[in-house]
Amino acid sequence: MVQVRLIRILPAPFAIGVTAVLFSLKHAFVDASLGRLLALIAFGAICGIVAQRNDWRRSAALHMVVNTVATAIGLIFDLT
Repeated sequence: MVQVRLIRILPAPFAIGVTAVLFSLKHAFVDASLGRLLALIAFGAICGIVAQRNDWRRSAALHMVVNTVATAIGLIFDLT
């Protein structure tokens, strides 16, 4: 939703970048890891590009799949 509104006032690549940074800050704030922050910026950018090229539903589906896989890996390898 943020990206859709930013794209109305900013060029799409810049709006996607800002949204990706905001996405990563929200997700990485808890563990304060630079590596996690950078990985989440990249993933946020990927989700933003998917939303821009397709629609937000596909981006949300990608986010759900990645969260599910990450959770399963964490549970299987006891990384929680």
